[in-house]
Amino acid sequence: MLNPAISIWLLDGVLFREIEDYHLSFTLYNLKHKLVMTDHLAIHVLQLPKWPRGRTIKTEKERWIYCFKEGKNLDTDNPPENMKTKEMRQVMEVMHGFSESQKNYLMYQSRLDAIYTRNTILKSLKRAENKNELIEK
Repeated sequence: MLNPAISIWLLDGVLFREIEDYHLSFTLYNLKHKLVMTDHLAIHVLQLPKWPRGRTIKTEKERWIYCFKEGKNLDTDNPPENMKTKEMRQVMEVMHGFSESQKNYLMYQSRLDAIYTRNTILKSLKRAENKNELIEK
């Protein structure tokens, strides 16, 4: 009776360095009994830096990842042949709307600024932790 709850995490960094895959799927799973509770809950982690440049797009999933990775460089008026599906045309319309609407564009820029600020703070904290570790040694 429950509707599926699916979360998609688009990462502009690599969370799982030891795994080669760019797409990792997680579910509710009991380790002791090797039992999946439900297939109605999933978290999909897409590590965009692991997506190989120049890769040939063969599946709908790959089309979406290409869009997430290269969307800022896509010509929405003249998209590449592999992006000319009905679904991707709708995506291009939304992307075009963002570029046309000043309000949406500014909200997008504000979100990017927040991400950059957060990343700068995290990197600064990491550097400070590394310095403290060196001092303690």
